[in-house]
Amino acid sequence: VVEKPIGYKRKDLLDALNRALESLNRNVTLKYTLDDFTEGIYRNEPTTGTQYELYFRTKDTPNRTSNSHHEHTNHGVTKVVVMRPFAPLQTIQMEAYPKVHEKELIHIILPLSGRSATFQNFMDKFFRIALTHDRRVHLTVVYFGNEGLQEARAIMSRVLGAKSGGNSSSLKLLALNETFSRAKGLRVGAEKVWDATDKSKSKDVLLFMCDVDIVFSAKFLDRCRWNAKPGKKVYYPVVFSLYNPHVVYTLQGRELPPETDQLLISRDTGFWRDFGYGMTCQYRSDFLKVRGFDEEIVGWGGEDVMLYRKYVRSSIKVIRATDPGIFHIWHPKVCTGVASGQKLTADQYRACIRSRALNEASHAQLGFLAFRDDIAAHYQDDSNATKLHTPQKLPTKRIPTSVTARRTT
Repeated sequence: VVEKPIGYKRKDLLDALNRALESLNRNVTLKYTLDDFTEGIYRNEPTTGTQYELYFRTKDTPNRTSNSHHEHTNHGVTKVVVMRPFAPLQTIQMEAYPKVHEKELIHIILPLSGRSATFQNFMDKFFRIALTHDRRVHLTVVYFGNEGLQEARAIMSRVLGAKSGGNSSSLKLLALNETFSRAKGLRVGAEKVWDATDKSKSKDVLLFMCDVDIVFSAKFLDRCRWNAKPGKKVYYPVVFSLYNPHVVYTLQGRELPPETDQLLISRDTGFWRDFGYGMTCQYRSDFLKVRGFDEEIVGWGGEDVMLYRKYVRSSIKVIRATDPGIFHIWHPKVCTGVASGQKLTADQYRACIRSRALNEASHAQLGFLAFRDDIAAHYQDDSNATKLHTPQKLPTKRIPTSVTARRTT
């Protein structure tokens, strides 16, 4: 893979290169430098360690009678193989995690503008999972604009009324009469939350930066706590993103199941969103230490990647792993920016279109849609050929055409 490594990967490769240079420069007159490195590959051998094959321009002894241009263009190549061996397994830490009532309180920050039906769906799941099962979760909604604001308040009030005890501290709504900005919403939410048990409001708090299209389990909330530690590590789960259910289940000839039955991890139902960095668990002190998001970014995407890169370049460890307890629910995606009044940059538009294509269906499913006329004609020909050889009428196989009517435009 051709890549430009950053963070610990860059340090790892520089260590390997420097070790190779040390070996090359033993008992030689002309010293090798990093400028002599041409290319290399590395691989992880599961039982031995990481192996690096590094190629350098060979330093030949200068010949005064040779042509200097010929020397420069016809050098040899020296390969150096470096190994970073794995050490024997050792137990380095044992830690017991607290019981339910002693768990760390998680503050979920949710930027929102409009989308009342989706927000109602989110709150229904939040009540069932976070408030009923986990019970150590607070939600702060940062709402942008006035349109739909009263409806959002009513939804939160209904959830609060259904919660036994009616503890209002578990839900909070902050209203900003501004154009939607996810970066600003998360920053404002992070600044406004605090642990109610700390009267001075100086205690650090654990944040989960979320979106309204996300579904998570109680087990995910535990992993959020386990994989974030102030000044030490932040958690960036790889979310499983569900495809368009109208495509997935129609192609299978099945009725659309309830949403809870769609939360399945398979190659036909969705994909691991390894290019997304929006969902993250981190402590407020770390978020403020790296100076949060770049709020000059407007429109779709970009701010979450910039924050992730800040952590990669810092001394804080980034925990990045697939998490089976967090899903991104499919929804129509608009990349024009017209609805929000914001024009996307060229890079944002390409990223949005890529995300839209990946979200719609798998490669194979998109192929069935693209070639549905050819497939339908094939089955029609087979059916006609069968009719010529037998008087019995057989059912005609066909690709459902109703799928196209349900696809996002």
